[in-house]
Amino acid sequence: MYHSRKVPLEVIPEEMTDIWSCTSDDCNLWMRINFSMDEQPVCPKCKTKMIETKKMLTPLANNSLYRLKS
Repeated sequence: MYHSRKVPLEVIPEEMTDIWSCTSDDCNLWMRINFSMDEQPVCPKCKTKMIETKKMLTPLANNSLYRLKS
């Protein structure tokens, strides 16, 4: 008989992150503000306006040389 111990999973920290969120009711697309190239982006999926909001996400660093300067 095989017995395995359950290894506890690592807890991944989350923090409130600024995002752009699509304003269309039919679209659920969002993107992190620190990965956005535009100051007021348009949704790439449905071409409607996006608004700034917050979402609980794991932290990611943007090391790109082309990111928007805040």
